[in-house]
Amino acid sequence: MFIKNLSFLTICLALSSCTSTKIQDFSNKSLSLEKACASGDEIRTNAKGEKYYEEARFKKPDINKSFYFIRHGQTDLNINGIAPRDLDLQVPLNEEGKSQAARAAKLLKNKGIKIIVVSPLIRAKQTAEILNKELNVPIIYDYGLKEANWGIKEGEDLNKASEHKKLWRKGNFIPGAESLYLLQTRIHKTIVDIVNKYDNILIVGHSVFYGNLVLLLNGEYAKGENAVPYYFEPISDKSSKDLYKITPLM
Repeated sequence: MFIKNLSFLTICLALSSCTSTKIQDFSNKSLSLEKACASGDEIRTNAKGEKYYEEARFKKPDINKSFYFIRHGQTDLNINGIAPRDLDLQVPLNEEGKSQAARAAKLLKNKGIKIIVVSPLIRAKQTAEILNKELNVPIIYDYGLKEANWGIKEGEDLNKASEHKKLWRKGNFIPGAESLYLLQTRIHKTIVDIVNKYDNILIVGHSVFYGNLVLLLNGEYAKGENAVPYYFEPISDKSSKDLYKITPLM
């Protein structure tokens, strides 16, 4: 029994101590392991007998520095509304996506950006490389910025109603997917690590990451458009419910 408990404790400590540059994905492990490492969030059962997490309630990220965020440029999957695989490195920018990134580079050129922190997926990497033709700064790749793992929803038409999509957004556990709780936990940790470590940064990431980042900071989900730079500026007014003023650069 002691050895079992020790092994279990070691796994939980590993999850809590992983950095933004080395994300440990437990989404394909047993439900009991997720429950054990979920910081007290309960797994409940809905009317259909499906298990899901109670909506995650996070302390707002402890950050107070300005930064820029841009979603990658357009891909063919974006046009068709198809959910990509999170680890699919073969979803490149299309020609419009490359043009979008080039236009964004002009907008960001004189903003004092010193470093670009990028998701390792190819659509984000290509976007960062195009941006850096104007910015000429170091690029760092961070696995914490990758897109959500959609599991069995990957490849479905996002423009059509989907029971799986509804369940995932409500926090339900879907086999093979990164749960909403784990996604938000990853986003929370990644943004704190990056923003507190670097100054004058540009983050290049993905749509669901952006939307949940805004949710964690300001309490409302927001859609990020392809290759539109957003400036995140801390709000000093302590009475504000929002942590950041978010301004698109057009």
